[in-house]
Amino acid sequence: MKKAILTALFAVFTLVSFAHAQTTGISPNNIDPGGTTTVTVTGLQPNTTYTVKFTGVGEDPYGIWTTGERQVTTDANGVASWDETITNWPADNDYATTVGIKDPDNGHWSNQTTGNLHIKP
Repeated sequence: MKKAILTALFAVFTLVSFAHAQTTGISPNNIDPGGTTTVTVTGLQPNTTYTVKFTGVGEDPYGIWTTGERQVTTDANGVASWDETITNWPADNDYATTVGIKDPDNGHWSNQTTGNLHIKP
């Protein structure tokens, strides 16, 4: 009986945590060198300020590129959206991108995949 109760509690907590999962995306994902893409993150705490960092991992020999950290504030629905101007990232390359999000309560960073970004030649 105890095991069944613990299993049920675990299932409830797991469902609750997935219900608040963060989703991220970028648009557009095909830009000119020095162009801008909009990053959107949902599923965050409403009306809260977060520190974020946008990162791209390019194919060899391009390596890892990042923009500086910035502060963003979510709206009443827990959505944050901001523009990233991509300067100094080598052109004619594809980047797998992520956004790092610093939890304002405990200071821990989490990384969310945002999709692929192509910088035109």
